[in-house]
Amino acid sequence: MEVRRISIDWETSLDRAKDWARKEKKSILLDFSAAPMCGGCVAMDAVTYPDAHVAEFISKHYVPVKIKVKDRPDIAAGYDVNWTPSVVIADESGRAHCRIEGYVPAEDFLAHLSLALGRYELDRRQFQRAMHQLEEVSQRHRGTETAAQALYWLGVARFKDSKDQAQLRATWNLLIADYPVSDWSKRANIPRASAAAAS
Repeated sequence: MEVRRISIDWETSLDRAKDWARKEKKSILLDFSAAPMCGGCVAMDAVTYPDAHVAEFISKHYVPVKIKVKDRPDIAAGYDVNWTPSVVIADESGRAHCRIEGYVPAEDFLAHLSLALGRYELDRRQFQRAMHQLEEVSQRHRGTETAAQALYWLGVARFKDSKDQAQLRATWNLLIADYPVSDWSKRANIPRASAAAAS
């Protein structure tokens, strides 16, 4: 099966990207690159970003800006970028909400970008939007570590929205049952105070 390739219209100015993000009501995807010296960056540019699904998702949900760390070490330092490739999801003011580091293949990158949208909405206290996005990630990418992380944050969003711990616990119980060895299950499997005191 042939993979369709399209290009992303990268912005090169963070200030212009912030303006576009405000106008279009989107978050910013900052790609910090050290290509051609960084093999992971070259692979992102040659394999991941040209994937039609990735490019379409980015165009729909993000204002993409490419930052060459050699040319703009000030911006890289401002986002604590010390390894490339690094992708930072930021709001229209430039405040970072999520980070993806290292080379990521297209399908996995889509999962991370979808998760980042949910985390972005959660940070902005848009709980209904966050729940919708995180539930979609947990379903669409079922069986992956990204889906496990989405379930963790879905529980948080449900709790923040309802103030009902049962919502949190039910979601985290599902996480623990479906992903028993995930680090996210370990974070959700909080010992009960009475059980901890008894031991």
